[in-house]
Amino acid sequence: MDLEQLNTLLDHSRTFYDQVRDTSSSIQHSPVTGSVAAVELESLAAQGNHVALTTAYSQAYLYKEAALCGFDGLLRTLTPPALPISPWYCARPILEASAHCCWLADTDITKEERLARSYSIRFESVFQIGLSEGLWGRSQSDLVDDRPFQGIIDSANSLGLTIKRNNGGHLQWIGVQKPKFSELVKMRLPNASQYGKMSLIVHAHPLALIRRLASTVSTVQHGRQDLIEGLLEIPDEDIVHILRFSADALLIAVKQILILNGFHVAPVTDHLDSLINKIALPG
Repeated sequence: MDLEQLNTLLDHSRTFYDQVRDTSSSIQHSPVTGSVAAVELESLAAQGNHVALTTAYSQAYLYKEAALCGFDGLLRTLTPPALPISPWYCARPILEASAHCCWLADTDITKEERLARSYSIRFESVFQIGLSEGLWGRSQSDLVDDRPFQGIIDSANSLGLTIKRNNGGHLQWIGVQKPKFSELVKMRLPNASQYGKMSLIVHAHPLALIRRLASTVSTVQHGRQDLIEGLLEIPDEDIVHILRFSADALLIAVKQILILNGFHVAPVTDHLDSLINKIALPG
């Protein structure tokens, strides 16, 4: 695949991205009457708990937006002058964000389960922040101090959600135990087999790239031409494969949001599916 063919491939991918972005922007988050979201909100509004459910929907929407941003970043890593970042760095988060979106926006669960999943993510978010700040170790068994989670615990208790502790009384999870990333991707997406491969490539790529550039970058201005050549050395089918399964994952998340809110899926997604089919090798 030469540079012109690569640009054609990226043009088709960019058209898909633009259409998904426009579709996402046009989705009114006020659900259609009779939709799963509308029925759930009406049911909880009488109990005064609709705000917690609205938060769960917002989390799903944000995951969908994160997947959309990931696809935009993926295209940037493949567009000459290519950035010295592995495309897999953007492709893997697309799968993770799409899987989380679908997990939260699942239309085959009860509103109580949706709330439990939402609080599970709230718990994990605070846990990861504390982990990054060195407040505790990597295991939930290290959570001796519950104070950073007290607001979430109080809110979860008011909704009757489960607060799980181990035998030592340490907080383990809230609402429901969220599956690991790899398990969640496997549950929600058809291309889950790629997730493990991406993890290996993500960790191995930086060193390989640094070694390659170290021997050639000084001979080419800013290393840009070298980066383009390095990109074109990736097997053609691998470039197409990364773009296709990333686009599929993004579209699945968009479909799930449409279904949750009661919008007609076929007219939109059939068109987007046709755009994905154009992301293919030349000829």
